[in-house]
Amino acid sequence: MTQKAATIFVCVKCKQGDDLPGLRFIEDVRARLTDADKAIIAVEPVACLAVCDAPATVALMGAGKWSHVLKGVEGEALIDDLIVSARLYAAATDGRLPKEGRPESFKRCQIARTPPF
Repeated sequence: MTQKAATIFVCVKCKQGDDLPGLRFIEDVRARLTDADKAIIAVEPVACLAVCDAPATVALMGAGKWSHVLKGVEGEALIDDLIVSARLYAAATDGRLPKEGRPESFKRCQIARTPPF
């Protein structure tokens, strides 16, 4: 697998009843990516992001870039905002997104930003 400029890791461990919302979320995000998006953005499952009170938790990561963890990212509007944010992230050389360029939901849902290593 070729490394993309941005990877959206989606927590798939948490359950809501018998449902695994993370798996459904991955399908929903992948379905909304354009062909151009698919060239620069990957969407992958991860076993646990340790934000168990918010099943729709994602991490936006890229090689040599700052990483972002967001919780409560659910619903069609937030999926669109997540994809916009991933496009901006893919274009950012260091992974830092200017506050002016980020969707409001990104600012509201972000719970952590970690430096590259």
